Amino acid sequence: VIAQIVDQRYEIKEALSPDGSIAAGEVYDVSDTYCWHVLAQRGPFGLHHTAESQLCAHPCYEKFKLEAYLGAPIAVDGRVYGVLSFSSSLPTTAFGQRDYDLMGMFAQWLDHEIARERDLLALRGAQDELARLALTDELTGIYNRRAIGARMQEELNRAQRYAQPVSVALVDFDRFKQLNDQHGHIAGDRALQLFAELATKQLRNLDSVGRWGGEEFVLLLPNTDANAAMTTAQRLLETIRGAGCTVD
Repeated sequence: VIAQIVDQRYEIKEALSPDGSIAAGEVYDVSDTYCWHVLAQRGPFGLHHTAESQLCAHPCYEKFKLEAYLGAPIAVDGRVYGVLSFSSSLPTTAFGQRDYDLMGMFAQWLDHEIARERDLLALRGAQDELARLALTDELTGIYNRRAIGARMQEELNRAQRYAQPVSVALVDFDRFKQLNDQHGHIAGDRALQLFAELATKQLRNLDSVGRWGGEEFVLLLPNTDANAAMTTAQRLLETIRGAGCTVD
């Protein structure tokens, strides 16, 4: 059994039980488990015949009826993560120091594996975030110039290969400098963000929108001829005109 402990919650993460009596996903109060005594011991803990031990009346024995138990704490980055344990419904011979040492080694190996897995997940997350930032405009959250440029090249190549229409619309804010001068750059930033939000909602899933620079945006519309692109741009223009913009 490999169990994770969070506060008083004891959850079985992995279990190999011949009779199926212990299964992954089961949750108990940690004080009702044998692992409670492992944590109190702060190291390997074992019972070779629980019925004849000081724990014969403890809830862990009443609940699980395990006669033999050997467990050790799993600590990840210096903090207790859970417990690794082996158990049996039948008693066994008394455990010796070699058994406890071996149990500690198993748990320590798991310490390193869990920590390594966490580090790998964190690294992948950081790499994904870096990849996202490399393609995303920081202010609006849509494609940046490099990314929308790459998307345009992809769609132009596809349009040529399959003889399909593709349209590109360049959107420029009128009197944007005046907006910044009169209401401040926060208002200007919010206007750019609002446009990005509304354009993303208006366009189809196969369309793309990117910030080309400053107050300029690009709409990329695959499988769209000039007339349909004009209709899309007009619809977006009407949506923008009808939108309100508030700045906190």
